Amino acid sequence: MITIKIDQQQIKQLGAQLERKVLRCTAIAMTKTAYHAKAEAQAEMRRVFDRPTRFTLNSMRVRGATYQGGPQTRSDASGNSYQIKSGRTNLSASVEFQDAGAAGHWIAVQATGGLRHMKRFELALQARGALPSGYQVVPARGAPLDAYGNISRGFIMKVISQLGTELMPGYSNTSKKEKVIAANKRRNGTFFVMLPGNKQRLPPGIYQGIQGGLGWKTRMVLAFVRPAVYQRRLDIDGVGQRAVDRHFEHEFSRAFGS
Repeated sequence: MITIKIDQQQIKQLGAQLERKVLRCTAIAMTKTAYHAKAEAQAEMRRVFDRPTRFTLNSMRVRGATYQGGPQTRSDASGNSYQIKSGRTNLSASVEFQDAGAAGHWIAVQATGGLRHMKRFELALQARGALPSGYQVVPARGAPLDAYGNISRGFIMKVISQLGTELMPGYSNTSKKEKVIAANKRRNGTFFVMLPGNKQRLPPGIYQGIQGGLGWKTRMVLAFVRPAVYQRRLDIDGVGQRAVDRHFEHEFSRAFGS
């Protein structure tokens, strides 16, 4: 008679080892798939947005999945063994929008629709009483724009330096000295605010008066408008699902075979 026996304890150990490997490979595959999803989301931004800035394209970050097995046995220089407790296991990877105060929130609005948050520049104008509640700022025809069609930071600083607006971190009034202010006005013109319902019946906004050879010329540079409601343009959920369908199985196979 031939009898084949199996050491059940070894089978249990083998099963535990296999389980740990599967969990570890799952964490690796999920994290790598999340990086694929981020890259494909950036490609989608380039497709649906007009000349997105690097700041916009880099507004997302990956939070990788983690797996730490059971207690690990290590040895010190003297040959004495000791155990290291297992770390935290989190079998979930995600692609998240970074700080919602800037590009992150703007992209999130494009993905979900709705109203955008107030910018720091707008909040500062509102705190000073220069921007009425319920309005936001958009560039007017006279505003200089950067290569991406946004109001240039340098121009915002020129406006701030004259309006005397004390802003949040990142912006500050440059000077309150009369000579400096006078020189600033000669160089950049004079900025002034027209609120809704003004006696001149001008559209609300910030205007710039510039002295030329034929006298003073006035132009609107920043318009005050009611907040726009954004329609959903970026299907971030669809991008993520397609990335999972395309990449997860392949990344898991690669990790398991290594």
